[in-house]
Amino acid sequence: MKRNVFLLAVGLVAMATTSLANAASPYLGNPPGGGPAHFILTNPEPVKPGQLPAATTNFLATYFPACTIDDCEHTYTGYEIDLASGVDLTFESTGLWTQVKAPEGKALPADILDGLLPGKVIAVLTENGVANEVSQIRFHGGDIYRVNILANDEPYYFLSDGVLVNHPVDNLTTVEVIEMADL
Repeated sequence: MKRNVFLLAVGLVAMATTSLANAASPYLGNPPGGGPAHFILTNPEPVKPGQLPAATTNFLATYFPACTIDDCEHTYTGYEIDLASGVDLTFESTGLWTQVKAPEGKALPADILDGLLPGKVIAVLTENGVANEVSQIRFHGGDIYRVNILANDEPYYFLSDGVLVNHPVDNLTTVEVIEMADL
């Protein structure tokens, strides 16, 4: 009987401790989109530029050497950085870039495109007269790049070899080759 009371008491203390820890914690159960439960950061935390991963600081030094960081936050997926120039950047937690977005109504500079997009993708954009109208680039991993154009802000998905594909966001394995003129 004493053993059962002791085990009950230990269980209640553990439950109370867990409840208190969870109530004060910035972490929460399931990731967006479902999947197995794990801890995620629910509120972005401010980060000083000196706390960024080396890959991120190298990226900033290479592509935005004269820009000042207005805001820098650590999220559950990585880092979000707003530059004084109005450019928004997103990085994985490892520091690799995933998105570069120009200020509203502006295009990204050619040197950014040249550094981040494969040459064959730039060639297709140039052939179609929209290389100077790219407002956003997103790297989807593997060899898939999403490019938004100012004229319609529609996303165009490219493979690294310059092939334009119809790319449903919810199914990264299904691609259909299309022509830019078809869009």
